[in-house]
Amino acid sequence: MNAWDEIIEANKLPNKTDFSIIYDLNENEEMEIRESGKPRLEQTVEILHLIASLDHESAVVLPEGFLYKVDARTVRKNVRPITLRRVYSKRAAIEQEITPRKLIREKIRQMQERYQSKPETLCEDYAGINYRGITDKKTKNYLISDAIEGFLHAKNAASLIEIKRYDTLENLLKTKAMNKLPIHEKASIRRELLKIKQRKMLTQISDKPRKIILSREAVRIVKKVPSTSKREKFYKNIKFRKIPEAFPDNKYPDLNKEFHAVWTDFWIEPACTCEDKTWFISYLRPNQIWYCVHEIAAFRKALSMDWQRGKPITYPNPYIASSPFFKPNEDAIEFYMKLRNQVFTKKENYYGHLAKVYCDIWLEKKVRTRKIELV
Repeated sequence: MNAWDEIIEANKLPNKTDFSIIYDLNENEEMEIRESGKPRLEQTVEILHLIASLDHESAVVLPEGFLYKVDARTVRKNVRPITLRRVYSKRAAIEQEITPRKLIREKIRQMQERYQSKPETLCEDYAGINYRGITDKKTKNYLISDAIEGFLHAKNAASLIEIKRYDTLENLLKTKAMNKLPIHEKASIRRELLKIKQRKMLTQISDKPRKIILSREAVRIVKKVPSTSKREKFYKNIKFRKIPEAFPDNKYPDLNKEFHAVWTDFWIEPACTCEDKTWFISYLRPNQIWYCVHEIAAFRKALSMDWQRGKPITYPNPYIASSPFFKPNEDAIEFYMKLRNQVFTKKENYYGHLAKVYCDIWLEKKVRTRKIELV
């Protein structure tokens, strides 16, 4: 099976008729629907337990009136984001050794404790990870489901994702790729390089080579990343900027500490042009950024290029030290795949799958009950 076959197969959704056992909750009298359309606590717990218990031959049909006929856009605007604790300064981030994993685990623990003291809060809906950049003050967002899909897509599409690494702007200027860039892009790069060379810090830190300072402006260019569903479809020329880096062997400890703060300012420009990205951007408030599944998959590929057997392999160049996109736990992946493939809702004259935002909502609820781990 070639790479494209693996991608298409991994993302193909089964039909309701593909399962020999169907648990239709519309036939369950205990699933009486409230006027609000939201399940009660007991119903929510029962649904979570049922989904977790599904084997490969069984599926579940959720009650028709549990809001699943509502447009996902409306739901996305009304659910709460999983907002990570805000860190206000670079110094605080370094002193507290802030990482995405640390903040996510901290937030989930708070939500779990709140559920333990007030079980009725399980009926509150959350979707997506939300955090704010320390320096750029921009709010970054991504769906839990996209973090999982991106992790899986990076594995299935690894041979098709092409990433060009530029450790320094000086190296970029010397490459043939510069000849293919528009004139305004070349001028922008040269101006940025000149700014870096003129910084006072270059003379103040005489014991560190100039390339060390220049490497802080590292750029990764995603030449192409394949679609998750359309054969031979690629999204091209995505740029990763402000990458959280560190140097091997802790050779430059002061510089290495900076990744604790830099990861919050990571951004992508130009970004992916997929339909999901375009759709979400149109619903964002000013100063907000949304990361899609293709960008997450490409970042994970860039991350894997820097590491092997748990050690950085880019010596003496810096490596990606932290990812803003969490690495999902195996239990989270398993439960998410059941939500994606084996949970159906009745829509008009057919049975459909859950939209991404609903997968986020139900996965987060399962994590909140402490039955599975997310990271």
